[in-house]
Amino acid sequence: MTSTEQDNCKRYVWFGPYGDGLELRFEPTFDIALGSTRRAKAVIRRVLRVLRKWRLEATLDDIGARAIIPTSSFQMSALLAAIDAEIAAFKSERIHAKVVEEILAISAQERLRWTKNGRLPTSGHTSFQNGKKSIFLVLYPAAAIASLARSPEQVEAWRQADTDTAKHAVRRESKSTA
Repeated sequence: MTSTEQDNCKRYVWFGPYGDGLELRFEPTFDIALGSTRRAKAVIRRVLRVLRKWRLEATLDDIGARAIIPTSSFQMSALLAAIDAEIAAFKSERIHAKVVEEILAISAQERLRWTKNGRLPTSGHTSFQNGKKSIFLVLYPAAAIASLARSPEQVEAWRQADTDTAKHAVRRESKSTA
């Protein structure tokens, strides 16, 4: 593995000395969690699972996960590649409605309106059963939601457009009743 590839693998974890080994630390960045506490907790659990698969002493705390790597003969590049692959898979997964609302700080009504008129792209549906009821959920593409999370001015522009449209509708309605 070249040093550039190794630097890319280390982009999500930090290292520090710990006794006669190393401490590996993972804390989700905005790029991964997109500002969502639900996504942050989910990715921490997934990284923790990878660390435990590698039989490392891994623990969870309020802001991330950490593991103690006891020896220097450990296959660090393979572990980093496994963590990187898990995070890349997580980042590309479709996002369900409640998380989209949390990430974009929008209401359910705004999400539904913007989905219906095509501003908020969807990437399919999923369903599950709760007793005899079938529950259907709309899923959203991670890349589109990440792009909107990085540019909140777009969401504000949509809100302003909705407000302007509502004002025009009220004016038309008041003119027709007069």
